[in-house]
Amino acid sequence: MGIVSGILNRLFPTESMRLIRKAEKAPRFQPGEINFRGLKLEVTDQLSVAWQIREIFEDQELQFKPASPEPVIYDCGSNVGISVIYFKKQFPGAHVKAFEPDPGVFKCLFHRSEEHTSELQSPDHLVCRLL
Repeated sequence: MGIVSGILNRLFPTESMRLIRKAEKAPRFQPGEINFRGLKLEVTDQLSVAWQIREIFEDQELQFKPASPEPVIYDCGSNVGISVIYFKKQFPGAHVKAFEPDPGVFKCLFHRSEEHTSELQSPDHLVCRLL
């Protein structure tokens, strides 16, 4: 990061940088909530999720051009579902299949998916289908 961009980020932080600064003050690896673009997100670690938001939404690290308007996306290691939110915003017709092996983190993903789908597989399978 250059000096000028560093100064500008301090003076005019992006939404993700505001989330990161706030999350830096929260205890690590403790359940909490993050408010992002009108969504209340249940999380297991505020700082790691705030960085995911920056990398996925701001840096566009998951951006791709799908072969169809309704791509099937397998999200292995979905964490709390930030990537799923991104895919659904980018590709409203996408069929996202999310997988998260950590039971504690999966609870957050499962909770998130319940808000956005009527078809959901059992959490025992650790796979859920999000509209």
